[in-house]
Amino acid sequence: MDPSLSKTQQLLVHHLSQKVIPALLTMSDEERDQFIELVYREDNLKVKKYLETIFKICSSGSLEEETPDTWKKGYPKLALISGLSLSAVLNIFHNSICGYKAWEMVYDHPAFTIPMAALSTIPIFILELQATIGTGRLLYNAAFYRLTGKPQPSLFNTLYPTFSRVLPLACIPLAAITAYVGRYMVMDILQEVLPREGPRLFFAIGGFMGPFLFAAYANHTLIQDLLLSYMRSFGETSQKKLADLTQNIG
Repeated sequence: MDPSLSKTQQLLVHHLSQKVIPALLTMSDEERDQFIELVYREDNLKVKKYLETIFKICSSGSLEEETPDTWKKGYPKLALISGLSLSAVLNIFHNSICGYKAWEMVYDHPAFTIPMAALSTIPIFILELQATIGTGRLLYNAAFYRLTGKPQPSLFNTLYPTFSRVLPLACIPLAAITAYVGRYMVMDILQEVLPREGPRLFFAIGGFMGPFLFAAYANHTLIQDLLLSYMRSFGETSQKKLADLTQNIG
């Protein structure tokens, strides 16, 4: 086989896969069941038949062109995520002080405490940044589809349409409790190094928002993954096939 042709086929499959999952998840239940039954027919498991089926769904007009990533070229979504991500950046200041004071109790020498504080801070920053970006995407996507009235192409929303609306409302109070409890430690530590109230409050925002966004994303992701795992194991046949199919296409 011509190597360039093989590369073209890979790009084609990748492009179609990116389109077919949202289309599949925004179909009506009857259309989705028919499509899944067609895909799982034995004579459709060959690559040629599979691609023909994928072409059919991508050209059916089921997929809306405008998405949260394409509306206004995605700049509003990028602005929201970037703004929220500042909380993780601000929280570096608080976490660095915590790490420095902790390692200072082990061995009080800058050559030791500063590198160890940096090593302690960087993993927390990466986790908080990932969680903040994930939270920003969840919030923006949910708001976009709610305001436009379009069905959100999410496996979790499709399998649990009612609970998907309730889950964020349950995760936010849990995350708020985490951030509220931690605020006392944040203010105490910052007060030692920042006597002026203005700068102290500025950096405290990261100390509040960082743990809040991290806890919100962690709670939401954990509950969602548990429910999807339950559906893959104990759901109805059509639901399990839908979950498996979206996973395999992805």
